[in-house]
Amino acid sequence: MDPLARLLEILGLLQGSPVWTATALAERTGTTPRTVRRDISRLRELGYRIAAAPGPDGGYRLDRGRAVPPLLLTADEAVALVIGVRSAGPAGVAGMHEAADGALTKLATVLPPAAWARVSDLDAATVRPERGNPSPVDAAALALLAAAVRNGRRVRFGYTAADGTASRRRADPSALVHTGPRWYLVAHDVDRAAWRTFRVDRITAAEEVGPAALPAEVPEPLGLVQRGTALAAYRWQARILLDLPLDVARMRVPPTIGLLDEADDDRSLLRLGGEELRPIATFLVGLTCDFEVLDPPALVEELHALGRWLAGR
Repeated sequence: MDPLARLLEILGLLQGSPVWTATALAERTGTTPRTVRRDISRLRELGYRIAAAPGPDGGYRLDRGRAVPPLLLTADEAVALVIGVRSAGPAGVAGMHEAADGALTKLATVLPPAAWARVSDLDAATVRPERGNPSPVDAAALALLAAAVRNGRRVRFGYTAADGTASRRRADPSALVHTGPRWYLVAHDVDRAAWRTFRVDRITAAEEVGPAALPAEVPEPLGLVQRGTALAAYRWQARILLDLPLDVARMRVPPTIGLLDEADDDRSLLRLGGEELRPIATFLVGLTCDFEVLDPPALVEELHALGRWLAGR
């Protein structure tokens, strides 16, 4: 390998993994550990901060926040990156469309030509629907909550419930959950001594107020959000036996719509909620499979009414 190409290859490898041994770098570049050590010295002379990790093989890592090397990505890595950046727009966070455009503009100046060509082809060929989020999340609030989760800090914030009731909460955060356009904070409510899920777009004036004190038993975050969005918040709660194996049912029922469990090898138990029975009935009909309503009985009557209405169209 050409010496310059080898230096760039080593930089790319150091970017992609926290620590590389001299032996592993030598195998990837087709040289010897001794040559790798000389290459590392050369890169340091060029201003790159490469620290040596302890170990018999001599590990190396690239310090963050120092001299910035070229952004060395393969074509596939570049495509994965642009997909992620473009997906930030519909992620429910205010200002992400503009931030995504800015990030791609900067990428264009540092990506290798072949990688950028793949990115440009994908970006130009993709048609995206213009769908705004009616209640986007503030990026600064999301960052503050994420830091509180990671650093184990208690937060205080204003919160507006679904019925419009405003309150001031103190909570010890456990996780952030992103489900399509919505972001949820899973936290232990200090004053209510109970686990809660909070829609982040309903949170205002969030601030850290001290160290968190989470209970010993922490619930699984995604399951807690799914139970809250699919069941607990609604007037009607239904249980339906679907004539679908669990793996097939999961492809038809989004996790934020209902909870699924295996009933037997050929059937699944679906639990979901709603303020009205008609949307539940319509959703069940749209599954295009046989099913049995276990409860509530009123849902059976609503399905009959829906059938009569459809027959008269």
